[in-house]
Amino acid sequence: KNQDFVEKTRAEMNQLLKDGQRIADETLELVIGKLKK
Repeated sequence: KNQDFVEKTRAEMNQLLKDGQRIADETLELVIGKLKK
């Protein structure tokens, strides 16, 4: 039972990290786009 909780939490954290990375990439692209103008 404890192992299930660990696996579920790890999966959720991995998803959050992916979302965060995607948002960071998009923000960086926006900033670079503004700087190039």
